[in-house]
Formats: sequence, C-alpha cells, structure tokens
Amino acid sequence: MLPLSVSIAEIMLAGALLTKSLQIAQEDKSGEFGLKIFRQPLFWPWMAYLVAALISCLLSINPQRSLSYLNSDFLKASACLFLIASMPYGKSREYILNSYLTGAAAAAAWALGKFAHGLYRLGPNEFIIAGASRTTSTVNPITYGTVLSFAFFLTAALILNSKKEEQKAWRYALLLTTGLALLLNQSYGVYLGCAAVLVLMALFAKANRLKLLVPLLILALLVAPAALLKKSNRFSLLLPQVSIFVKKSAGLEVPTTESAKTSASISMRLDLWKTGLQILKDYPLTGVGPANVRQSFDYYHPQPFIIEHKKVFGFGNLHNLYLHQAAERGLLGLGALLYLFVALLRYAWNLRKRTDSPYTLWAFCMLPGFYLMNISETSFQHALPSLSMCLMLGLAASAAEEERPPSENPPAKL
Repeated sequence: MLPLSVSIAEIMLAGALLTKSLQIAQEDKSGEFGLKIFRQPLFWPWMAYLVAALISCLLSINPQRSLSYLNSDFLKASACLFLIASMPYGKSREYILNSYLTGAAAAAAWALGKFAHGLYRLGPNEFIIAGASRTTSTVNPITYGTVLSFAFFLTAALILNSKKEEQKAWRYALLLTTGLALLLNQSYGVYLGCAAVLVLMALFAKANRLKLLVPLLILALLVAPAALLKKSNRFSLLLPQVSIFVKKSAGLEVPTTESAKTSASISMRLDLWKTGLQILKDYPLTGVGPANVRQSFDYYHPQPFIIEHKKVFGFGNLHNLYLHQAAERGLLGLGALLYLFVALLRYAWNLRKRTDSPYTLWAFCMLPGFYLMNISETSFQHALPSLSMCLMLGLAASAAEEERPPSENPPAKL
C-alpha cells in the first residue's frame, strides 16, 4: 500500500515466495503442499494464461523483450496459488489483516496530507489550475485509487459481515479515511468499479447494511464545504474532474482550462483504444507480444500526444486491460485472460456460498468491480493491484477452509 516502485515490490515478493517455499520444502517431506497447489481450482486457469503468454512471446515481434516480461505474469500466478494454499488461520491471519490495514491507513494519510499541503500552499483556485487536486502517492493516481479501493471495501466487509462482539471502532475511522482518499482520487474507472462493489455488497451482505450509511454521510458532510465556494467553482475544489459534468448539467460556467484538461484526457484514451484495435487487426492471433505495444505504437499513431506542453511518443499502455492484452497477446491471450477472470469469480462465488465471512464477501464483490476498473487502466498488469487481489483471494480461501468440516472435500471446486 505504501509508495513502492514496481521492481522493488516484485523483487520483495519473489524473495518472500522463495523463502517460504524453502521453509515449506524442509517441513513438508511428503510433498502434500505441492499437491495442494496442483489441485487448486485456479491452477489450470493460471496455467492456460501463462501458456498463452508464452506462445505470444515466442511469436512476437521482439521475443527477447517479451520473454523478459514473463516474470511478472509468473509472479502473479505464483502469488495467487501460493497465498491460497498457505494462508494461515486464526491469530496469524488476524496479524496479516492488521498489517495490511495499517498499510492502507498510512497510504491514505500520506495522500490526504499531500492534498492538504497543496491546498494550503497554493490556495483553492491555483490548486485546481495546477491539476494537483487528486489524492495519490508516488505511483500512478489510478493505480493508487485501485489499490486503496481493495482496503476500503475490506474494511466495509468487516463492518457489514462481522458479529457484534467482533466490531471495532477503529474500523469506522479507517473506512472514513480511506473513503475520503478514494473520493478525492478523481479516477473515473475507479469510481465505476467502486459503484459496482457497493451495489453487490448491498445485495449480498446478509445483515448490517445500514452500518455503511454513517461513514458515507460523514463523507458527504466533508465534501459539502465545496458548495460554499463561488458559483463558478462550486464543486471544483474537491472534485474538479467530476465537477465538469455537474456544472454543464446545471448550466454553470466551466473554465476553459478545466474543460480542456478533461476533454484531452478522454480524447487521448479514445485514440489509444483505436490504436489498440489497429494493432489487433494486423496481429489477430497472438498479438505483437507482451511489452511490445510501445515498440509498435508510433507506427500506428505517428502523431505525438501533447502532455503538459510536451510531445510524447511511443505509448506503452493503452489504458484498457482487455484491449491492451488483445493487442499484446492476440485473441488467444484475450481468451486466456477472460477464462482466468471467470474462473477467479467462480472460485470467489463458491467460497462465498460455503462461508458467510467478511473475507468471502469482500472477494466476491470486489472482483467484478476490479474487472470494471480495468476498462480504463491496465491495473491487473501492475504489481500492487494484482498482489492486492491475490491477498484477497488468499484471505477468503483461508476463511472458507477454517470453517470447513474435516469430512468435506476441499472448497470451491470449479
């Protein structure tokens, strides 16, 4: 959750997986742990995804570059399968949970502190014009918002789906803090995904739905001071990007610079998506290969993008996971990705049916929202969001396994 480079995060993950694997190998002489991973319902969907990626690499326009990227996919698959197989129960799981939520609190406080400092230093109007009025850390704002949404909805699930004696006041404070940081993140795709998760949680939480109203009302009160600004900037202080739609709907004036920034962002995404479709048209079966979109982008889009008065060539991110993977890996890779996503959702649904737990509610409701977030970003390919997803599935599987009677078969079969 804290600001880390992708490389450092992946190196740390690889080291942790290797260390834990060696420890298990020394303790598990019978090979039972390896069989547990192999028998997981998600093992073959992950293998299909990796095989499709390997085929795309070998047939790509630059196989060496593509193969060097495969370590990221392998780490995601390993982390997911390993965490599901090895997540502890009881107090050990509670320690992991509290560590994760502590990191979420620190990440939210970091972003809100930066936001408050910028507002104090520049003043409301300059703050908006400078484009600084969105919460983030040292990672991409959309990546930050996506990762933070996992922690926000875990906290919400703990409040909604925990017994009365398990409720803790600090969880409401964390929900409020992460919720405010998420609200000020200003990422449309993240908002879309969060809306879907809220609807699903309202539908599938069996009790305590009204408990979410308290922090949501407090968030509304925190945003209300924006309405005290002068008419033309009524909503702009806290939600400058969202305010454009609101202002136009209300017949209010929209400053040219404010409108131009948002229009340019939307126009750029549309151009990126069109370029992705052109690449797919020329490489329909296996794509140009993982990590090769940047290498071929300028051929299909020779005109540069103007970002902050600078010409930018060679985009490597199409800002849509499904189009991006289709361009990189062709229809074969896109099919493998969709197969994996369906398998993940089915697995989470089976866990939820088996166990009424905050973790299983979180996993089942969060996955569709995460899939929607990837319409405007490639968060699944980034280390921090994908590892958040793997941790989520590991915690949900642990909760289901803990409550499974010994006589039953392993949970969540596909």
